[in-house]
Amino acid sequence: MSTISLDKIPDVPTDDDATVKQFTDETGAPASLPEIGSGGEESKLKVLMGLMRKLMGVKDVANLRLSLPASLLEPIPNLEYWQYADRADILAAVGDSDNELERMLAVLRFSFSKELKFIRSRLGKPYNSALGEHFRCSWRLPPLLIDNETKEPVVRTHIHVPLPGEPLYGGQGGSGWITPVLRPEDGGKPNSEASSIISSSSKTSKKQPVKALSPESVDRVVPGPGKEVEADPDAGVLESEKVTVVFLCEQVSHHPPISAAYYYCPEKGIEAYCMDQIAAKVSGMSVKLGPGSSNKGIFVKIARDGPGQNEEYQITHPAAAVNGILKGSYYGTISDVVQVICRGGEKTTTKLKALLDYKEESWLGKPKFLVDGIIYRYTVGNEEEEGWTKAKQVPADKILGYLEGCWMKQIRYKLKGQKEWKVLLDLDQLALIPKDVRPLHEQDEHESRKLWESVTENLISKNWGEATKSKQTIEQRQRDKAAERKTKGETHQARYFQPDYEDGRPKLTNEGQKALEDEIQRCRGQ
Repeated sequence: MSTISLDKIPDVPTDDDATVKQFTDETGAPASLPEIGSGGEESKLKVLMGLMRKLMGVKDVANLRLSLPASLLEPIPNLEYWQYADRADILAAVGDSDNELERMLAVLRFSFSKELKFIRSRLGKPYNSALGEHFRCSWRLPPLLIDNETKEPVVRTHIHVPLPGEPLYGGQGGSGWITPVLRPEDGGKPNSEASSIISSSSKTSKKQPVKALSPESVDRVVPGPGKEVEADPDAGVLESEKVTVVFLCEQVSHHPPISAAYYYCPEKGIEAYCMDQIAAKVSGMSVKLGPGSSNKGIFVKIARDGPGQNEEYQITHPAAAVNGILKGSYYGTISDVVQVICRGGEKTTTKLKALLDYKEESWLGKPKFLVDGIIYRYTVGNEEEEGWTKAKQVPADKILGYLEGCWMKQIRYKLKGQKEWKVLLDLDQLALIPKDVRPLHEQDEHESRKLWESVTENLISKNWGEATKSKQTIEQRQRDKAAERKTKGETHQARYFQPDYEDGRPKLTNEGQKALEDEIQRCRGQ
């Protein structure tokens, strides 16, 4: 693939231009930016600054045909990076309560937890997905509990242990974690020492001792969960308390880039599914991100029998921005209203909806990452009530509860008529939970880690030039396949997902269902 220097990057037309052309070089191939210097931080900044100047005014950067030098990328595939179950224990617990308001609170916990990678790990640009690329992984863990007395969460796995000098926001590409010692009533291992330690949810709890980690001991691969800090040998839960959560995704379109994803916890009967498409735009020295037209948010469904059966919660994705580019220290901010709406389930005249208002950050001072919100009851079939997007639109007699806090630290809630605020989710407690992924020799050539293996190895070894060559080889192979399909008059058919996803709810094919079942069996060790 040919490369072009920064000062020769062609002018990029906006979507308003009647003569829109792809962002290509003089040969018609996607423009490929060269490495500058050693590929270190200073070199990255030079390439990045030149690129951002050229991309000003482009409405959707994510849809451009542009090949970046590998040194600008983090060593992780896009499909692995953009998954929302870094706290699969919270997702697994969304249907545990018989009470509809408590189920909404559980879904809100998941909504806040799915942004954890932007708190714990260094922000970065993963590899662009290839058409037909797919990724799967699983977790075996104890679901989150709610303490019967305090009504606050009991985190039973992967408690966050901060690094010395860990930044307040932006992450360092992973931190440390420890396994808590739990009470027997919380599923803890039965022994005298563990029985004497009160669960972390209680107001009189005994906090877990936190050991300092040296930065050298932490895995820096984004979004690396970091290293385990040696815990009490009696820490953790009984094996009978654990459940399985599996994740499967596939790139179903390349132009525009769209992927389909599916999550499933068989023991709890919890499903989640979504179409992922990102729209990006350079604005000043930040990059604005938001959902693309095929992205309707993430849907969470309670598929088990009992109260809440067949309830589906739609969680919209907010607009966000990547900041700190000039300093080379990236961090994300969110300034939007997220809607979480319950549909389906038992036939009732009313359902619940939540509005989460992520506050605009001030131009002056440090970001505060503030959010507040409400939970209210709407009348089924009343489009006006269901369509409210601001708290001030909702009459006071329909509001059931309030939320407030810092989405990078802690969120609390207060139900109507109550005086005290309770902790909805303490994000300071949460570490990223490592994914269980099949070894490379068991993966096929289109699985993410296998497909990008050579690029990842060279990036970790800081062989920037070789990483870029490997990346360009993979990209050229994809173009060759596309040209072959065009010559034969064929269209790409997704392997694991059906082609009907206009409503943002992807459905598995028979092969997708089998892949999910195989991953469940593997995770359970069967």
